[in-house]
Amino acid sequence: MLLELDDNLIFFKEDTIRTIDLRRQGKDVETLPFLIYSWTFDKELNLKNILQLKPWILKKILNKAIEGYLTITNINDKQLELFIKSTFISDKIIFTGFKEKEIEHLKQCLIAKNNIFDHRGNIINYPEAGGYLDQNAKYMYFLNIYRKVLIGKINEENNKRR
Repeated sequence: MLLELDDNLIFFKEDTIRTIDLRRQGKDVETLPFLIYSWTFDKELNLKNILQLKPWILKKILNKAIEGYLTITNINDKQLELFIKSTFISDKIIFTGFKEKEIEHLKQCLIAKNNIFDHRGNIINYPEAGGYLDQNAKYMYFLNIYRKVLIGKINEENNKRR
């Protein structure tokens, strides 16, 4: 993600498991070094220099970073489960009943799920580099529900064979 300020740019990423956890603890400021990964200011990128930015800039970064996570988590769980089940049934994915912003984030999540699970529904890879806490919170929320549906589908297929 990108925030343009006059002659400078701030590059930051969406919220991760770690930043969501820090936010829940009320430590919004501590999330910023985990979100901002680059900028074009002449200063070194560290917490001290991040805190020298104007408060409205910090607020804008925090709001934009959590946007995708809030969009996905605000979708009704049952509706999301049914949508995921429909992706197993049909080759064509139908986004009926979702808002445009939700569709955009769902498409990103569907791409992220590729090569994540083994044949039993275990997570064998993460969608992004790093450990669990460094994963995109939006993806991990979606993948948790996807895994639940996938395991149900695997169990259903196994029961048909018996």
